[in-house]
Amino acid sequence: MVKYKNILFDIDNTLLDFEAAEASALNELFRLRGAELTVEKAAKYHEINSSLWKRHETEGLPVDDVVNSRFKLLFEAYGEEVDGRALEQQYRMFLNNGHDKIADAEVVLEKLDGRARLYVVTNGVKETQLKRMKEAGLDHYFKQFFISSEIGHQKPTAEFFEHAFERIDAFLPGDTLIIGDSLGADIKGGSQAGIDTCWFNPKGQKNTSDIVPTFEIRKLMEVLDIVC
Repeated sequence: MVKYKNILFDIDNTLLDFEAAEASALNELFRLRGAELTVEKAAKYHEINSSLWKRHETEGLPVDDVVNSRFKLLFEAYGEEVDGRALEQQYRMFLNNGHDKIADAEVVLEKLDGRARLYVVTNGVKETQLKRMKEAGLDHYFKQFFISSEIGHQKPTAEFFEHAFERIDAFLPGDTLIIGDSLGADIKGGSQAGIDTCWFNPKGQKNTSDIVPTFEIRKLMEVLDIVC
């Protein structure tokens, strides 16, 4: 018998290697333009991207505006005018193909399948997240996908979690665990929503925040020790 009836999984850098997918997609995009993605330009992209997603969270900037303006702003920073929407479509095509699984992700899901109800909770674009999970062969394990672009709110907001909880059959906070790599999104959001949290911390990063997870693991297989 499992300790939790409902288990909420983050996708990026929890089940799928988003860092690898993102790096590959950015490199392919620049290669397509006959340009080199330098360390400086990659850092600038991440700065712009983070800023736009923050505005989405705090100011309600539409997701379409986030994704369709980030490359326009990036290239403008280097004196080049581009069609931001067209570049986003090209980048999205490359990103959609990035579906390398985190070690033991499929083993853990297979062990939990049928023993607990599994859900996805992810910040991202619906089309991309669904395609990557399907290509990775992991989508069939989940009862439902809760995706920020569709909900209109991101983790860690209360609105995101309220939306999910309202759609989980016979939901009880004490029966629910969230697993994710982000202290600021997954663990903070789960804690504020009143459910137990499991911080997936494969690199052993030091927690310097005031966010305290219920559990902390280095390998996904450790989830089974917590749940089973």
